[in-house]
Amino acid sequence: MQVNSIINKHYRIIAENILIAANLSNSITLTSKQSKQLKQIANDAIIGRNSHKYVDDVNSLFFIMLDEIIASIVDTKSKYFDDERRELLKVSCTEFYKNILVIEPERIKLTSIIKQADSIHDIIEKVKKRLLAYAGYRRIAELCYYKVCHRRFNKQLEIAFRSVVGSIIKDEASAAAMLNKRLSNKICRTTSRIVKHEVDKIYDSIYNNSMLDDKYKPSKPSYILVLNNTPSFFSEDKKLQTNKPSKPTIDDIITEYSHELEHEFQNEIFYSLDECFKEYRKKHCESSLNSSKSYKTYWKITVSPMAGYLYNDALKKKYKAHHKFILYTICDDLNSVIDYYHSTLSIPRKHTTIIGKHTSRFVFINSKEDCTNTRDTILVYLNILIARTSVLDIPFTGKDIYDPEEAEFIIFSLKGK
Repeated sequence: MQVNSIINKHYRIIAENILIAANLSNSITLTSKQSKQLKQIANDAIIGRNSHKYVDDVNSLFFIMLDEIIASIVDTKSKYFDDERRELLKVSCTEFYKNILVIEPERIKLTSIIKQADSIHDIIEKVKKRLLAYAGYRRIAELCYYKVCHRRFNKQLEIAFRSVVGSIIKDEASAAAMLNKRLSNKICRTTSRIVKHEVDKIYDSIYNNSMLDDKYKPSKPSYILVLNNTPSFFSEDKKLQTNKPSKPTIDDIITEYSHELEHEFQNEIFYSLDECFKEYRKKHCESSLNSSKSYKTYWKITVSPMAGYLYNDALKKKYKAHHKFILYTICDDLNSVIDYYHSTLSIPRKHTTIIGKHTSRFVFINSKEDCTNTRDTILVYLNILIARTSVLDIPFTGKDIYDPEEAEFIIFSLKGK
């Protein structure tokens, strides 16, 4: 079935559903008195307190239409579709877009249509026109292609993705120009190119850093696996495991979309303290350190001052770090450090002793093992800073980290590495 026919059929169904919600389904013609009565009914049924189910029903019908359109425009035999993606396409638009509202009752303005209409057919045609004006071909195309090109819905990314569709779709008036296999493949190809560029850029910016410890540098294949939940699905991404992709030209990069992709990717590879605690609980489930609050306490009164900082002020102020600032590859080592201090310092020392103006790491050192753990703590913290600041393009050198008074101890503690 042609896309125009699909939209016409489904918009009629949606319009009829709107009329059922307004109790108009049994009326053939409308007198002025009926119009007045039905105006109030429509207000109550669609815009009033009981509109929730109506809204859900209408949006579900809209997404059923998108499923049918996607089935008609997507060529699953294309090189962009592997078995995994074919499985993902089985997820309905109703499920995929369950957290968004496309059609709002207020935008249809049914009461004004009823007031001017003289038959049910007239109302249906006017509602269809209003639907097409409000959620027209371009919006339908954007939602269809976003679902095809992404694993999950993200509002900001979906908004940014519209620029990709808009850069390819030129003919606003023609449904055929927006919704067909040729354009679908072109949008997939462009999206894939942009995604691969961002993947490569972030990998290079974080891991091609001589100051970052090699053990925190994942291979390209394992890095891509971590990004498995991020937007791109294309089988071409698998080429990144063996071949570095050619960089697209500047014309291929849609700035807003690239920016949102970068944000998505960083959310996957950088953790917050809360996320680190979740990882800690997976591997240290028997520990009495069983709350995010207590986990953060050990970060605050041991880990950061051991590395020469007060809490994470360096990250917040000097480096203006994102809320997610701990590279996922560093998470296990950080958790080992925190678990060590928790097990050896079951009752944390007073905050004034640990993070006072004249903090000394030696308050923690009573043995050779303690000295080794102090060194490891410092190195973990330094790598957290190195990874985070490389993304922010902030020059990072040793003199930014330590005061001269600390140099002798640093040299001593690093000797064993």
